[in-house]
Amino acid sequence: MKIHNREAVFKAVSGSVNRNLNDNASDRDVKFFVLPNFDDLYTGSLYKNFQISEIEDIEIHDVRKLEKLLTNSNLTFLELLYSVEVDTFGYLEIDQLLTMRDKISTINLRSLFNSCFGMYRGQMKDLTTPNSESQMALIEKYGYNTKKAMMSLHFLSFLTKFYVSGFKDFKGAITYCGVGRESMMDIKHGKYSLDEFREMAKSNEEVALDLEQKYYDVPFDKETDHQLKELLCTLVKNHLKTI
Repeated sequence: MKIHNREAVFKAVSGSVNRNLNDNASDRDVKFFVLPNFDDLYTGSLYKNFQISEIEDIEIHDVRKLEKLLTNSNLTFLELLYSVEVDTFGYLEIDQLLTMRDKISTINLRSLFNSCFGMYRGQMKDLTTPNSESQMALIEKYGYNTKKAMMSLHFLSFLTKFYVSGFKDFKGAITYCGVGRESMMDIKHGKYSLDEFREMAKSNEEVALDLEQKYYDVPFDKETDHQLKELLCTLVKNHLKTI
């Protein structure tokens, strides 16, 4: 499949649908990873683009970027390996990469902790700062951006749940069901005042911070890192023979 004149090798649904936190107002977010074309290789550039419509929001990345995103343990991209909807378009290297997802999810736990905490703080910082009309509407209605509030708590909740699972149930750590889902949706739908939410976040932050050393104590997985690099290198190398 081609998208933006580049061959797609990996497609995954991301965002709230992937975490079971979607409702009728939620967007459908999709990420594509594509092989570089000749111009990309010649100029040494990594292609990136966005495509927004009423149906879905699409984000497109060069597949060569996937190595760094995964080894840096960016939660937003690690989640793609556990997506509720994926397509590898017949590329065996991507199929194999998905079979390694449990190892990849723990490849760099120190970075995973730092990344999650950084995203938590970023979301908290912007609770009352709108960047779009839809965010302004939330702030005017509830006094703060309840969607960002829910997401900020997600990053902390993930850290706790993943640790409790012994770093073995990534899918369970990103997914919300039952009471856990109800609690997150209550935040999103403005059940709590800003002060009440801040207290809630403070409590969860303290729990997550207590786990910092637990994440730091796990060494970087050099073997999985090497296997990931080899897979993506082989994928691009085989593609070079066709252009």
